[in-house]
Amino acid sequence: MRPGILAALAIGAAVLIHSGCAPKAFEPGNYANLKPGMTKAQVEDTMGKPTGTETAEGAEFWQYDKRDAVASRIERIELRFENGIYKSMKKSSLSD
Repeated sequence: MRPGILAALAIGAAVLIHSGCAPKAFEPGNYANLKPGMTKAQVEDTMGKPTGTETAEGAEFWQYDKRDAVASRIERIELRFENGIYKSMKKSSLSD
């Protein structure tokens, strides 16, 4: 096999593997389908397992992070729950 074709195949495989690593939460339409009042189980069915959780001020927060190695940034979706019920979402971009 010619080196150019082999290199193209390797790059294509790497792109496919990397694109499969994005959390379910960042797939088109998933976070757009969240509605206040959903249970944690319903949110997890839609978004997948969070990459992190914390509790503060009587609320629970779930974080979903997606790392962009090229831009050295982390895209974050943070969900707020009160008494086990989804209340709101905040999206942000953090420096890596």
